[in-house]
Parts: sequence; structure tokens; C-alpha cells
Amino acid sequence: MKKVLPAVVAALSKLINELIVAPPTCAESLDNNVLAMHAKLDELCRGGSADDPATQVSCDARLNFEQTLAQLGYCYGSGDRTHATWHKCHR
Repeated sequence: MKKVLPAVVAALSKLINELIVAPPTCAESLDNNVLAMHAKLDELCRGGSADDPATQVSCDARLNFEQTLAQLGYCYGSGDRTHATWHKCHR
């Protein structure tokens, strides 16, 4: 596990650097960055091997981003669960 953790941290750091080219200048760009990072983590979580610790780290990080999206006023779902997406909640 000790050898895996630095590799996972490096992979997540690379992901963050790829997705955030410049600091967000407005709330919309922050939202877009969080949505993009969640999408990438979702891909890593769903596509990863169950016995790979990096997969669990990706899934845990995805959950954190889901909580952040909810705090930013986003909801997940649609009328058709197979095409559910993150979208601004209607109040």
C-alpha cells in the first residue's frame, strides 16, 4: 500500500493539473472544472479494477466532488435514470 499511495497522489495531481489550466475567474469556470474533474474520477472509478487501491481512491474522490457539486447547487438525475446528468437544481 505504501508504494501505491505515492502513485495515486501523482496520478490525481496530474489530473488536477490537466483539468485546471488557469485559476477560475468566475463561478461558471469553477463549476465547469468541478464537473470535469468529477467526470474523470467517475471514469476512473467505474473503469478501475476492484482490487486496485487507486480505484478506491478515485471512487472516494468522486464522492467528495459530488458533495461539492451539491454545495454549488447541482443535482443529479433526470426523468430517465440511464441518461442522468449533473445539472443546476431548479428551485
